[in-house]
Amino acid sequence: MRREQMWIDYDQDADVLYVSLKRPQRATDTRELADKGILLRYRGKELVGVTILEASKRTKDRKKATNTGRDLRRSSKLRRK
Repeated sequence: MRREQMWIDYDQDADVLYVSLKRPQRATDTRELADKGILLRYRGKELVGVTILEASKRTKDRKKATNTGRDLRRSSKLRRK
């Protein structure tokens, strides 16, 4: 079975969640989902990432979303070492 990997980064100051399906993304095109604040990032015809604007507003528990963002940043730093 083929194993896929993705990377998730959260910018708390900008309140943006980044999901990368390829690293580096090197996206050549971005499409927005009908004013939903979700950006699909493509390299050619291949989806390489998703950007979610105002990410904390998309959860019922905003405090939990903020904590999750901190946890994501913390785990992201651990993976880089």
